[in-house]
Amino acid sequence: KRRAYENLTDSFVFWVTGHPPGVS
Repeated sequence: KRRAYENLTDSFVFWVTGHPPGVS
């Protein structure tokens, strides 16, 4: 189970970059 802050960070990265983290 992912930690809450990791989920928030992923959401932020998705918002900034337009794609999920780890996607080239």
